[in-house]
Amino acid sequence: MLPVLASSKFFAFRTEVNGKYLQSVYREDGGSRIEASAGTIIADPRAWFFVEPSRKGGFLHVRSCYNNKYWVPVQDSGRWIIGTADEPKDDMSKPTSCTLFQALPVKDNDNSIRFLHCGLQKFACVVSIGAKTYMQLDDGDDHGNKCDNFTVSFPQELPKHVAFKGINDKYLSIRACTMVMTQLSMVVLQKNIRFQMREIKDARAIFTTFANADGSVRIMSSTGGFLRRFTDNTIQLVQEDDNDPNSWFEVVTGDGFVALRNLGNNKFCRSISPGDVLSACDDSISQWSKLKLEVPVKESEISVVKFHLDEARIYNKEPTNAVTITRNNKTSREVKATFSFAKKVEMVSTWETKVSLKRGQKSIFNLGPLTPTSREATVSLSKTTSEKSMDEVTVIEEYYIPPGTKVAGTFHAMRASRDVPYSYKQTDVLTTGEEVITIHDDGIYTIANNYDLHFTVTDDEEEIRKLGG
Repeated sequence: MLPVLASSKFFAFRTEVNGKYLQSVYREDGGSRIEASAGTIIADPRAWFFVEPSRKGGFLHVRSCYNNKYWVPVQDSGRWIIGTADEPKDDMSKPTSCTLFQALPVKDNDNSIRFLHCGLQKFACVVSIGAKTYMQLDDGDDHGNKCDNFTVSFPQELPKHVAFKGINDKYLSIRACTMVMTQLSMVVLQKNIRFQMREIKDARAIFTTFANADGSVRIMSSTGGFLRRFTDNTIQLVQEDDNDPNSWFEVVTGDGFVALRNLGNNKFCRSISPGDVLSACDDSISQWSKLKLEVPVKESEISVVKFHLDEARIYNKEPTNAVTITRNNKTSREVKATFSFAKKVEMVSTWETKVSLKRGQKSIFNLGPLTPTSREATVSLSKTTSEKSMDEVTVIEEYYIPPGTKVAGTFHAMRASRDVPYSYKQTDVLTTGEEVITIHDDGIYTIANNYDLHFTVTDDEEEIRKLGG
């Protein structure tokens, strides 16, 4: 695998021809297509992808984080469009179902790649078709055509509400107000930022993050105002919110820590003495610039879940053991026979959100064995990762058997796994007691159970013998 794809599991791909990010988009006429139409990689979970190494060395599968479906060629009006498939396929001799791609480097650009479909030996390109900009498979050229060049991004997202703890084991917080006179005789309100707060319950230690399209963030204090680097490299709080890069921060994550790189001078933020003031002055991540991230949420509730059933992924299909019962009508008249089947049905269900996966912390939302046949549900946050249940299903069927006839009734069922994307409302109660409501579109519900239960009857003697009747 290329080095640019080796340091993460989650990626976003920005096309160099129009500056947009690739995303999975569901079409009303059925099926998903990959478009270059996402303006941001943070706010839109459809623009996140997994890269899975294939069993065939050097190749890979690309899977959407939104619904777990894989990139695959789809014939559309004579063109090969990149659509989605429920399961990965490694067989290159069957190009229409093969999901194998090869990531190739772009000349003179270590952070860009090209995708070559292994079955069709064509490159994934961004092409405008009507009002849409789809990924299409084409012959490509030798690095010159930017429509098949994709810049790799490594999305890192902070929670919406955060608190930062420094090396002195105190929380970053607002200290005092300072009135500064500018050259234009304007008074600007500044607030000093220091690692001084011992309790996370204080609103001065809580910050709100705002993500930009490139993954960088602006950080606002709960008391009002945004963090910004000043000429002496100290980070202070100012009231105005603008496009100054000194107010933007790149989030770098590590083992048990986060680091904030200020985009105004590309230096990492750390505490400095005297006073444990926050300053953007480290060229690399040091022990002083490693911050402990805490989420100041006392409790959460997930509610108003809306399933996107049309975009569900169905996989691991297999028939269950059929059950056959025979009935023999030896009379000279038609007889009504009752077939009763009792079958145990196992159901496994798991709920999760992609935001938690992005941060490397797997939060599971469990609702028990619920089949998403409806489009809405109301649930609560649970620590249970998954749940199994075993129910006994009784099916009763009636059939009129002709005179002098023997019949066999068979109960059939399939078993499969389904990944169902869902949207939801999240209500967080902060440590300060404040209630915050947000809407998300990054959930996925995984369920494995029996489906397609049906009953068949035959009076064919040969078929009955095959069924053991």
